Amino acid sequence: MRSNRPLGLPVLALTLVVTSLAPAAAPASPTLYAEGVRLTSDGRIENVPVGAPASAAGPTWDGAVAGEGTRWEPMARRALADLDVLTRDVGDGRTAALAGWHRSCWYVWPRDASFVAAAYAVSGRHDDALAVLRFVQDVQEDDGRWHARYTSDGAVPDDRGEQLDAIGWVLWSVWVWLQSARAQGLSSTEVDAGLTELRPMVVGATHAAIDSLDQGRALPLPSQDFWEVPLTETSLGTAAPVLIGLRAAAALLPELDENSLAATASAASDLVSDGIAAQFGRRGYPRLVTTREMDASVAFLMPPFTVAPPRHAEAFALARSQLRTPEGGLRPGVEFKDREVSWTPQTALFALGAAASGDSATASEYLDWLDAHRTRVGSLSEKVDAQGRPAAVAPLAWTASLVLLTLGALDGAVPAPPGGGVRLD
Repeated sequence: MRSNRPLGLPVLALTLVVTSLAPAAAPASPTLYAEGVRLTSDGRIENVPVGAPASAAGPTWDGAVAGEGTRWEPMARRALADLDVLTRDVGDGRTAALAGWHRSCWYVWPRDASFVAAAYAVSGRHDDALAVLRFVQDVQEDDGRWHARYTSDGAVPDDRGEQLDAIGWVLWSVWVWLQSARAQGLSSTEVDAGLTELRPMVVGATHAAIDSLDQGRALPLPSQDFWEVPLTETSLGTAAPVLIGLRAAAALLPELDENSLAATASAASDLVSDGIAAQFGRRGYPRLVTTREMDASVAFLMPPFTVAPPRHAEAFALARSQLRTPEGGLRPGVEFKDREVSWTPQTALFALGAAASGDSATASEYLDWLDAHRTRVGSLSEKVDAQGRPAAVAPLAWTASLVLLTLGALDGAVPAPPGGGVRLD
């Protein structure tokens, strides 16, 4: 774990980020920064210029891949190849998963890295998943939490502060790694060694999740979530991931002979479940109780993150209709002023929720949409503009990971942590 590290620039300028999702008006036609990324002969990352031919990004992944044999196999192979490029050795034996190759995307978000690790795990890339999680463990704060983002040398680049949702996503990612490794035949010796290596992170994150709770409201304290804007009240985008993490911790900790802490985590998860039901569920699961407007965090209440009751599926369907853009994708929240620009991470997140819930028709609809809106070299961009053109960062590791997870979920390969979802009245 890290302690009192100085702020600084990345050693190799290699980092992971998702552009801030502040609800300010976006440009009517956001610009595509690059068609994709590729490696140079000496191992450096460079952007593929806009307008380059399909062959410019180099080969796709030629090993086993989620979605093999489906019409989405080419998208999956490009997604995994892009993750390969963006997952780099950053020195000192550490591996950082990078989200894109643009100056706005040069930081490591534990939130996003967790999805990359989960995607690697589901794709059978257990060593790569473990390497990404090692980096996340290395930058974990002494209080068990994580700052919003880190440079590739482990420094904190700004004063955004700690974000509680990262706790939940990291614990969930470790759970996915463990279950995938076992299901795919990794030896018990290798599994036990990996889990033991991650033990300090799991235990520390569990304590952090428990300590984050406001017992009076049965919810985590206010924190920035994936929108990355300051909040004075707890959002569903923080509460749901903390619940997910506590459920995952309760299942992971007995594997580490931490039965007492597992029981505490389970009780805390029930408390948060009740808090979400009381504060958000009775109002239709809005992003914030005070605004009552929905956002993409409703998907966090669905499989493969929790075992969802019917009412969650109803909220999930309502959010899909409210977040839909004229182009057919989804935007992050109702409060976003630009209603025409689609965001691929949120679209892919709803594809994952549908796939893991057995709604293959909706999952297929979103996978087809994502496939049809890739760049010229086949990468998944961060946004799609009102004219249906890929825009902003390409590739985006978060979207690539979610597509791979969706394809894995269609095959039943992305398990939900046990314990159920939000308990209703």
